[in-house]
Amino acid sequence: MLEYAPFDPQILSGRASAVVSGVAVDLQNVAGLVIVEDLANGTLYLLHCSGDWETVTASLVVDAAGAKAIAETSFPGVGRLWRKFRDLTAAERAEVESTSRFLRELLASDPDS
Repeated sequence: MLEYAPFDPQILSGRASAVVSGVAVDLQNVAGLVIVEDLANGTLYLLHCSGDWETVTASLVVDAAGAKAIAETSFPGVGRLWRKFRDLTAAERAEVESTSRFLRELLASDPDS
């Protein structure tokens, strides 16, 4: 996770749904947005998440700035809510690097996985 934006009531006021990547999404199920990086190939995604931070929808994005621009178009005012995810501990960084290496190796050996 790179950045996240938990919604406040003003973001969703008066809105019942939104279209995300061509799919209608019930905004009652969305409590925030997250920008994440795929550990296997480095691509970025903008996730619409539930109150438990479970993914409701995911959209491929070019970069964090692009993700924020898309989010602002769908949810005017969300720009003020973005927060950087906390710095990882050394153990967490090592785990992310190890998992990323494993996933890249898996992808290289079986691109269809």
